Amino acid sequence: MNTNRLWIACGCCVMVVGLATGCRVSGMFQDRKASTADPIPTASRLTGSQVSEIQVSLCRTLEQQGKLERARDGYRRILETDKKNGAAAWRLAVVSDRMGELDKSEPLFRQALEADAKNVELLADYGYSLYLKRRWAEAEKTLREGARIDPKNARLQNNLGLLLAQTDRRDEALVAFRRAGCQEAEAQSNLGLVLAMNGRDEQARQAFEKSLANRGEGKAARLGLSALQAKARRQQVPSAEVPGNPVVGQEVVPVSHEEPAVSGPVSAAKTTSERSGRSRIGTEIGRAHV
Repeated sequence: MNTNRLWIACGCCVMVVGLATGCRVSGMFQDRKASTADPIPTASRLTGSQVSEIQVSLCRTLEQQGKLERARDGYRRILETDKKNGAAAWRLAVVSDRMGELDKSEPLFRQALEADAKNVELLADYGYSLYLKRRWAEAEKTLREGARIDPKNARLQNNLGLLLAQTDRRDEALVAFRRAGCQEAEAQSNLGLVLAMNGRDEQARQAFEKSLANRGEGKAARLGLSALQAKARRQQVPSAEVPGNPVVGQEVVPVSHEEPAVSGPVSAAKTTSERSGRSRIGTEIGRAHV
C-alpha cells in the first residue's frame, strides 16, 4: 500500500487557533480624549510564551491555507529561539509528514511528547504518523495509550479504526469507527475504503454494499463500488484501456471521495487539531493527521 495516498477520517482534521486583538471600553459614550492607551498590545508588553503562542497560531493559519513550506519554515524559526516549544515541534512533525518527509517527523513527535506526554490529540497524530511509516505495532500501542486516557476521543478512535482495518481486523475496526461517532453506514464505508486500498476487492465490495444497505448517503460507497467495477473490467481486458476509466496499470483506488460523517469535538492544547465532519480518502496524506 502506498501510504502517502491515504487519509481517512471520521471526525478529524486540524483547528486553527484564533487570534484576536482589540480593546473593550466600559461605556459607549466615553470621552474619546479620556484615554490615550494603545488598544493593541505591543511586543514589549508580551511575554516570551505569548509571543510563541502568536507565532504558532500564525503558522497554523498557513497550514490551514495549505502553505506548508511557509508553515514549516515558521515552525523551524520558532524552535531556533525556543528549542523546548512542544507545540511548534508537534506541528512541524505533522507538516513534515504531510510534505512526505516522514523521516523528519519522529524526533519532533518525541520532543513534543516530552513536553506533554498525556495529550490525546498529540498521541492521535503520533499514532497516525507511525501508521504512515507502516510501524503497525508501535502505532497501535500509541493509539491504545491515548484511548486509555480518553476512550471517547473521536479522532483517536477513528485513527485506531484505520489501523485495525489495515491489519485485517475488520470487526475491531468497525467497533472503533462506531466509537468515533460514525453511523453504521459510515463505518462500513470507511472499512471498504481501506480494504479497497489494499486490493481486498471482494471484502471491500461487501463493506460498500453493507454501507448502502444501512441507508447512508452512500456517495463514498457508490464511488468505491464503481472503482472496483472499473478495475474488474480492466482485468478482463488487460491489454487495452477502458474508455472513461483510468489507464491500465494505474493503481485503482477510490480517490477524493467524501461522505458526511461525525463532527465530534476535538479539543486539546492551544495549537491542537482541526475539526472535520467528513470521511475522506485522497491522493495526499491529509491536511492534518488525522
